[in-house]
Amino acid sequence: MIRLAIALIATISTPLVIHAQYTNSPFERTSSVIMIDDTLHPYLAEGNGIPCIVAGQAHLYPPLISDALKQHMQFIFVDFKNTWSAPTDKDVEQVTIQYLVNEIDQVRQELGHDQVCVFGHSAFGLLALEYALVYPEHTSQVVAIGTPPFWAIGSRRPSHNSGKPMRLSGVKPC
Repeated sequence: MIRLAIALIATISTPLVIHAQYTNSPFERTSSVIMIDDTLHPYLAEGNGIPCIVAGQAHLYPPLISDALKQHMQFIFVDFKNTWSAPTDKDVEQVTIQYLVNEIDQVRQELGHDQVCVFGHSAFGLLALEYALVYPEHTSQVVAIGTPPFWAIGSRRPSHNSGKPMRLSGVKPC
């Protein structure tokens, strides 16, 4: 029973510890909610410069992104559907790569940006790249960190079936 209580306290307090360590940011922060498909989604924006939507677990990344990078980019951390504290109105089987790509674009639209950088770590880097391929006209840059080179062994990119090399036309290198 004591082990269970300790595990429960550790689990509950982890986000609070991250938040407590993160409260002394030198950058302006905006925190609010946006409406996506009739569902409210909380977000946090921090930094100056190019707007950059972070694909992935919003609660993990704010303290991990360097202040030097935040001097040039405004990072937008969003709780997407079926993640962490975000609403879960869809079955997991209905949340596809294309669904998540469209959700990133809805965030861009709700925040009023014509173009955004999309940031993704690990498999979320593939989501950032997919966004750039589907919405090149709305993508300024892509930041993909520790991203594997494919979705799954033997698979193709979800929206690309021509067999031609993928090109990110119009996307500027950082």
